[in-house]
This record gives sequence, C-alpha cells and structure tokens, in this order.
Amino acid sequence: MIFSKRKGVSPLIAAVLLIAFTMAIAAILTAWIAGFTQEHKDKSEEFDKKISCAYSNIELDRDYAKWDSTNHIFYGFVSNTGVDAITLTKVESWVDGEKQLPIKLNTSSIALTSVDKNEYLEIYVNVSRAFSNGGTELTKIKFITDCDPVFDSITQPQGGWNTFDWTTSGGTLANDNSQK
Repeated sequence: MIFSKRKGVSPLIAAVLLIAFTMAIAAILTAWIAGFTQEHKDKSEEFDKKISCAYSNIELDRDYAKWDSTNHIFYGFVSNTGVDAITLTKVESWVDGEKQLPIKLNTSSIALTSVDKNEYLEIYVNVSRAFSNGGTELTKIKFITDCDPVFDSITQPQGGWNTFDWTTSGGTLANDNSQK
C-alpha cells in the first residue's frame, strides 16, 4: 500500500473555515435582503398612495363661489367627496384669461389645507398678487391636491361672479404671500 506524504487540513482549521464561509454568505444575503425589502416597501407605499388617490375627489360648490373684486379675495366651499382625507396643496388663478403663478397652501402660515372624508372646507383665497400686472378680472380659479389627478376648478359664470363684502365675512384667509 502506498501512502501519500501530504497531510490534509486539520479538523479544527476546517471547522473555522466552514464557519467563516457560512458567516460571509449570511452577511451577503442579509445585505441583499435588506435592500430588496426596503425597495419593495417604498414601492408598496407609493402604490398605496396611488390607490388612495384613485378614490379621492374634491368638488367646489359653484353656487356659493363669491368674488371680492376690490380686495381680490375668492370665497368658496371645497368638499371632499372621496373615501380618504385629502390635502389641498395649491391654488392656480387666471386673470383676464392668463394663468398666474400658483399660490402654495402647504406653508406653516396657512392651516386650512386638509379636508376630511365627507367634510367641506370654507376657504378664502387672496389672489392680489395675480393682479399686480394690471389685470382686471378673475376668470378661473383651480384648487389642486396632493393627489396628482385630483383637482377642481371654477370658471367665471357667464353672468359674473357672486360678490361679497370682505369686512362682514368670517373664515380663514389664504394669502398669496406664500407664492413661490
């Protein structure tokens, strides 16, 4: 019988190598799984938001929309006819048919942006800045939400806007000082 003079790896070294190899594989799998689950969690949250927005809707009450042409203040009611609360993020206005810079509503100075399900919000919007270039007539106003496809707008009625006196009205005023 012929014996080889080469020796094998000792059992202790083999055990240490096997444990090290197993730990390396576990570390690689842990890093991959963490990245994989975070990516799918982000996609899931985005998908949930899209589903929620698919069932969201706002409506402006056209019968009670009023316009103070002296102080450039629009008054109206915004109702949430969807299934979840929704947040108003900005208001766009058209003066003499031309679109103006939007008024952003998600600032700390304006606390009227959230509309709960089956609720309405009384809103006053000061659009004075839209008239700084010499415009004379508000022709359209559009309320936009945090859900991309959800918005509503009112175009000036053929008979003209309802009017009101700002000094005798109450409510929350959304100033256009937040335009950016």
